[in-house]
Amino acid sequence: MQSNKNTLTKILSFYYDFTEMETNLLIYLARNGAKTVNELAKELGFSAPLINRYLDRLYEKGFIKRIKDTTDRSGRPRYVYMAASLAELRQRLIAEIRQTNEDMIELIEKEFI
Repeated sequence: MQSNKNTLTKILSFYYDFTEMETNLLIYLARNGAKTVNELAKELGFSAPLINRYLDRLYEKGFIKRIKDTTDRSGRPRYVYMAASLAELRQRLIAEIRQTNEDMIELIEKEFI
């Protein structure tokens, strides 16, 4: 199982520039539903600033949603992060990777004549 996880991390790193932490966070959110930074930090055993950095990257890449936490009344805005379901993520990843592969093959065919 660990070998599959390492392979998945390598694939997502190649296609999306994901780190191992980003891959793990994305899968965790897809499996466990919406979470705050503090919940993720506690559940995964990492610091909140570290979790926040990787969530920002996933958000910027369009893989997670960030929703303002209306239950938190403290000064700074707090967010709840969520990913699509595993099925939706699987469908998106397969479609995008297939298209990228087709584009790469077409480019190689044109350039290596």
